[in-house]
Amino acid sequence: MRIRKVLYFFLISVLFLPFIQFVVPFSKSKALKGWQQASEKPYLTSKSFFEGKFQEDAEDYYKDKVGFQPDFVRVRNQTYFSLFHVCFHDKTLVGKQDCFYEKGYINNALFGMYGSSSDDIKNKSEKFFLIQDTLEKLGKEVLFVSAPGKGTYYPEYIPSVMFHVEKRDPAPHLEYQQHFDRLGIHYIDLDKYFRDLKKQNIGPLYSKNGIHWNKYGCYYAIDTLSRYFNKKYPFMPEVVLDSIVYTDAIWENEADCFESANLIQKPKKEVLPHPFFHYTQTESKRLKCIFVGDSYIWPLTLLNFNKDYFQDSQYWYYFKEVSYVDNTPHKDISEINVKQELLDADVIILMFTNATTFDFDKGFTDEVFELFELNKERKN
Repeated sequence: MRIRKVLYFFLISVLFLPFIQFVVPFSKSKALKGWQQASEKPYLTSKSFFEGKFQEDAEDYYKDKVGFQPDFVRVRNQTYFSLFHVCFHDKTLVGKQDCFYEKGYINNALFGMYGSSSDDIKNKSEKFFLIQDTLEKLGKEVLFVSAPGKGTYYPEYIPSVMFHVEKRDPAPHLEYQQHFDRLGIHYIDLDKYFRDLKKQNIGPLYSKNGIHWNKYGCYYAIDTLSRYFNKKYPFMPEVVLDSIVYTDAIWENEADCFESANLIQKPKKEVLPHPFFHYTQTESKRLKCIFVGDSYIWPLTLLNFNKDYFQDSQYWYYFKEVSYVDNTPHKDISEINVKQELLDADVIILMFTNATTFDFDKGFTDEVFELFELNKERKN
């Protein structure tokens, strides 16, 4: 009888622990990885109450705030992964040999499931050409870089069922490149370059646990871009490879896709090549650069490409947020004079992976086209 009472009070105590943790936190749970939209605390009004919106918002808010919520999420995710070998996270896909993907790198880059219309792609390409032409007449270098994607680099690990999709339109980045060739837009196709490097068995440029290119992939991207600019501007620094170390130590983003799945288990160890390199010193003034693009630029900044190769560079993340090489606080793109910043720069690099080009450059072309009043020139 006594054992039953002890077990009863023990279970009741366990059930009340999340509530106690919510009211008086006594333990700190490790935060969940990946992008999370925090629910705001709702305010009660007669309108929101009778429309039912307050109740819905309150439910979402308290779900996020319940004690040990991150731990419960990990237990649920690990259960799904262990029993069914799937991720509960709707954007993450587990492929063959436990290769983790973000679904956009498959659906868009391989199957064109979220592509723009051909007319829209043609229109934006022509507008981008006018922007490039206008800025280059002002002495600026404009370059579009098509970054690779894990779906096109590692198609062999994608589950076979993914290839039975109904829609198989041309991938948007390939359509854009057709117009770039037609118009004479300057671009570098790192996606094709990486697939060519893969055939040479130089070593994996992606980890099975990551979304972005690994450190080795970053080196090849930086080396390619530096050689492109060194041909036009010999005074710019060069990239010198010092050594390559093979290690299972995880560098920065090499397990970011696995981590976004928020599992209890640790990622499987993977031996990857880690390059060590430096930028040569130059007494000449380096070029001032503006990077516009998605998160593929971020690993390059970790290797100081924006700081040690260029000078006073800016990173316009998704054309929404502006970050600087110094400690200047980040700004919203609406807080800066976009036109003046472009006029002050020497180089403008737009870099987007093939998974995000379904809406091209996140509004950069449309806004800059209007700022420089290029519609008049287009009519002429």
